[in-house]
Amino acid sequence: IETTLEFALEFIDDDELIEVTPSSVRVRKKMLRGHERKKAARAL
Repeated sequence: IETTLEFALEFIDDDELIEVTPSSVRVRKKMLRGHERKKAARAL
């Protein structure tokens, strides 16, 4: 599946970022490590 910027914007969550490079568009987590995400979730 080729991800377009419009497609990525439709499905992005609050804990994700859209990374745009000349060759690709990626949706990724703001905090890449799982334990960091769990720690941040507990802080809320």
